[in-house]
Amino acid sequence: GGILEKLGLKYSSLLAYEAGLQIDATRIPSIAESSIALADSIGDSGVLESIFASNLNLDVSPETRSRMAYLAARSAFARGDVGPAQGILMMVKPTDPDFPEAQNLLGVIKSQQGQHDSAITPLQIGYQKGLEAEKPAKFQDAVLINMARAYFGAKNYPQASVYYEQIPRSSSYWLDAQFERAWAHFHMGDMSGVLGFLHTLQSPFFEDEP
Repeated sequence: GGILEKLGLKYSSLLAYEAGLQIDATRIPSIAESSIALADSIGDSGVLESIFASNLNLDVSPETRSRMAYLAARSAFARGDVGPAQGILMMVKPTDPDFPEAQNLLGVIKSQQGQHDSAITPLQIGYQKGLEAEKPAKFQDAVLINMARAYFGAKNYPQASVYYEQIPRSSSYWLDAQFERAWAHFHMGDMSGVLGFLHTLQSPFFEDEP
């Protein structure tokens, strides 16, 4: 992995580091930090998720362990182990670059467990920290729609509508937000609002949309 990295073959290097970690992650813990830095530069940290999920006890710095925790939590969540994922997310530090994503995932997990009221706080934190860290607009939109869904699950339909409304027209989540916002207004008894949102989606402007 080190040789490949020096040759500028970053992805091949990452795969070599991954293979080394799979064999015995405890032999050279510094590989964990090197592999995370490499994954960051490539933009593909997914290959490390399952490895870190079973190696959170490595002798690494607190900062590296925090980075590992978020990736490990994603792996646990993907397997459906939401309880362990929630616990692992508590290890992610507020100074971690993945902290906004960790808070968003925590909010999603709480919503899936039916704890909609409890989901709102981590989602709000994730959104604010995402703004401070200048996270991509797509991430911010995802947090907004997750907040709207949390309020919807908590049966606070007016507040859900407020957050659905904040999804910009340019977002890939906009159509879903409009449809789900119509449901919120249905629960509020606002049938004119429901028809307004749904007829908008059926206009010729959206005739090529699903």
